[in-house]
Amino acid sequence: MKPVDFKLQTMAKENTKSMEVKLQTKERAVKRAFFNYSICIDFLSALTVYTQVATKLYLMEQQKRQIERIQKACITKTSISFLNLQP
Repeated sequence: MKPVDFKLQTMAKENTKSMEVKLQTKERAVKRAFFNYSICIDFLSALTVYTQVATKLYLMEQQKRQIERIQKACITKTSISFLNLQP
C-alpha cells in the first residue's frame, strides 16, 4: 500500500519578494525607543487630562453639596425663627 501525500494549498498568495530583515540592530533599537517614548508621552498626556477632568467634577460635586448644606441650614434657621414668632 502506497502512502498518500496530501498538500494543502494556501488561500492567500505567498509573498515572493525577498525581505531584508534587520533584527536587533542599533538603528531599530533607537527607532523603537523613540516610538515607545512617544506612546508613553501620549498616554501621560491623556492621563493628565483625565485627572484634570475628574478633579474638576469632584470639586463641582463638593461645591454643590456645600451649597445644599448652606441652603438647608438657612431654611432650618428661617423655619425656627418663624415658629418662635407665632403668638
